[in-house]
Amino acid sequence: MSSRPIYAALANELRQEIVSGKLKVGALLPPEVEIATAHKLSRSTVRAALNCLVEEGLISRKKGSGTRVEAPRPPRIFDVSTSSIEDLTHFSLATNRTILSQTDIILDIALAARLEAQPGSHWHRITTLRVPPESPDRPISKTEIYLEASLATDLEDIDSFKGLFADLIYEKHGISVEAVQQVIRPALLDDETAQLLKTDRNTPGLEITRRYISHGQPVLFSFSVYPAGRFEYRITLHRNSGYGDRT
Repeated sequence: MSSRPIYAALANELRQEIVSGKLKVGALLPPEVEIATAHKLSRSTVRAALNCLVEEGLISRKKGSGTRVEAPRPPRIFDVSTSSIEDLTHFSLATNRTILSQTDIILDIALAARLEAQPGSHWHRITTLRVPPESPDRPISKTEIYLEASLATDLEDIDSFKGLFADLIYEKHGISVEAVQQVIRPALLDDETAQLLKTDRNTPGLEITRRYISHGQPVLFSFSVYPAGRFEYRITLHRNSGYGDRT
């Protein structure tokens, strides 16, 4: 069961009715007291839910005219096209990153397998949240970054660092990343991730795993989850020179 606030659940229910067309554009919503009675909620909870929809432009309020349904505005979807490590940096700078937590961990067998490391070895985990500057209520992704404990020293300025963590490792330790390997797969959001991304549990999304390679060995891993409808990943394929001349 979702642990989202009650007002957010009501806002989502009303949002779906507007987007689906069940509540027509131009229609008036019932008064707050009627919505509260119908859903067995307090008026303050109903008011908080309606305020969310006002901020999203789905409804408007005018004194003496009631609450009116407006035409839904298509939400911005981040369209990311990457063909180089520099493109990842551009995406990093175009969004706001918040450090949610930093933790020293000892790898169990399952996590050690994901990180291609030995069980019992010491690593450092950083959990982050990315949001677009213009829509802080629609987070783009939650990311878990893993690096060996020896590389996690001297990270006091990590909160103010805006670039890739791989660049920070280079600044602090002189380790240069020459390649990033990516794996993209579908995922369903668990309770914790859904709550952080302000969406529903089991919402479909994408999970992108990145291995940052230095001298043939991974030095950093990141696991990012992006909810459906907020992120697109675009890849352009180019034909190899001379391919069209084959017979």
